Amino acid sequence: MHSAKRGTALFSRRKSDSLFLQPFFRYDGVKRALNFLGRRVKLSEQRVGVIGIVIEDKDKVQKINSTLSEHSQIIIGRMGIPYRERGISVISLIVEGSTDEIGAMTGKIGGVKGVKVRSALVTK
Repeated sequence: MHSAKRGTALFSRRKSDSLFLQPFFRYDGVKRALNFLGRRVKLSEQRVGVIGIVIEDKDKVQKINSTLSEHSQIIIGRMGIPYRERGISVISLIVEGSTDEIGAMTGKIGGVKGVKVRSALVTK
């Protein structure tokens, strides 16, 4: 979701690059929104974090890459290193998103056999 100016409606941008108006919420500049009745509603809090992924089975690399592509909107940076001496691959990610978005991605990755994932998130 892109940030909007104070008092304007919130917009979301999808991969198709078309704008979708969320008509009942107005951003008031303080991690909350005003609904159509003027009541304050808390927006989901964005977190920054680091995710470490260790891939022990090389056959799973393609599945992990497709999962990361599905969640690319929350990935800020990525570094992947093949550790040939041990026969593993290590991927580190810097992410920003809600705990639900980050948890969905790490849960999907962690469900793949031969792959281990750990995350650390900060509150600010």
